Amino acid sequence: MKKLLQVISLCTAVLFSTGFFSCTNSVSQGNQNNNSGQEEQNNQGNTQGGTEQGNEQGSGQGSSQTSIYKTDNDVIQQILSMTESGTIKVTGELTEDLLTDIGTALKELYKKNDSIRVDLDLEEGKGLQKIVYTFKDCNNLKSVFLPEGLTEIGKYSFENCINLEQIKIPETVETLGELAFYNCSALKNIELPEKLKTIGRQAFNHCSSLECIDIPDGVTELLAATFSFCSSLKTIKLPANIENCDSFYSKGTSLETIEFKGNIPNINFPVDTIKTIKLYAENISIEIFQKLRKINQVETFVFSSSVKNIQVSTGTNTFESYTSDSYTINYLYSYLKEIIIDNNNQNYFSEDGVLYSKDKKVIIFYPKNKQNNSYSILKETKKLEKFVFLGNIHLKKMIITTGIEIIGICSFMYNEYLETIVIPKTVLLIDDYAFYCSPRLKTIYYTGTEEEWNQIEKGEGWNQCCPSDMKIIFNYTEENND
Repeated sequence: MKKLLQVISLCTAVLFSTGFFSCTNSVSQGNQNNNSGQEEQNNQGNTQGGTEQGNEQGSGQGSSQTSIYKTDNDVIQQILSMTESGTIKVTGELTEDLLTDIGTALKELYKKNDSIRVDLDLEEGKGLQKIVYTFKDCNNLKSVFLPEGLTEIGKYSFENCINLEQIKIPETVETLGELAFYNCSALKNIELPEKLKTIGRQAFNHCSSLECIDIPDGVTELLAATFSFCSSLKTIKLPANIENCDSFYSKGTSLETIEFKGNIPNINFPVDTIKTIKLYAENISIEIFQKLRKINQVETFVFSSSVKNIQVSTGTNTFESYTSDSYTINYLYSYLKEIIIDNNNQNYFSEDGVLYSKDKKVIIFYPKNKQNNSYSILKETKKLEKFVFLGNIHLKKMIITTGIEIIGICSFMYNEYLETIVIPKTVLLIDDYAFYCSPRLKTIYYTGTEEEWNQIEKGEGWNQCCPSDMKIIFNYTEENND
């Protein structure tokens, strides 16, 4: 009996050594079915020596990957086998499990080779309506093209995708969840769909390469720290129906231009980096300028072609109204240097940063901080609007060109450095307090005779608080300018 057992043992060893009992076929079948239900056979094949063919067909898919991946889509293997940067295109049904597996495979690839960049094309995929957490921490994603039918990019979807440079969002998306693109630090531009209604808090926080953002009109609220630490963000276009944007702007940003495409909400936080404000509303009242006052270092106002009315001051045409309850843009914005009007605007015109009526017959507003020592009004102009040069801090010489008929109320009030002014004989009215408190205005050059000067209607206090030795030089021409 002992000898018989030795013979059986020897025969068994020979059979195994010749590969007669090899599990190669089992491994192959297991790999063809993406190892589904074949973990035990694969392990046995690997143990007993039948691994060469299994490894060739499965590229290393074994028990560890069976525990990670939930689907048998070939795209997972395509990602895992990448040796250089390229495009992964996914078609057919996009299930939650498949998207999860793609995200997992991308992370595994990054662990093996962090220099590979992936362009992920899902545009031809079907059935995908929502993603949440899906591509969080996928550091090798360079671009993503999402499919039509997707309605929500949920919270944390692309958080920490630090090499994501481009993403195409379909027009069907209505919601961006909180922290959806948090710390996508390579993302420079993003086009948001017109149907978008909701942007979650901190959705673009720490997108440090983002330069410009245009928010669709369907969004009515921007939540806390939406664009905090977007250190490259220069321009933001706010939607027409925005109702609340108290917290969207926060520390770590260098925003320079803000555009209001319609409604102007109250700005209840100080902003000192914004230099340009563009307005689209039809009627721009002084109350709107007051709402924006905390954007306190504005240098330029830009008005679109849709603007029909701009109110640059309040109060009635009296000095008392100004000293009691009136405001002007110059009073509100001491840094303002220019007004720019869209060339297609049918109601207003601007030249060299100065606001005129469309026909140029009325000069409406001259910015307080405009960096000119002298200025000549356009030859087509007939009237200086009230408060037009109020509080200017740079003008020393003013030329009121021939054709001007009316110098309005308080036109040059508080012009601290104004020294000389040329007034043409076409002027019929110098209204109340026109040159009030211009302490350096010592010379008025008048192009007409003394008799013509005396015929000009002069309002109350037109030269009050000007130098007592102020001179009027008659019959002035450019040739006799001293």
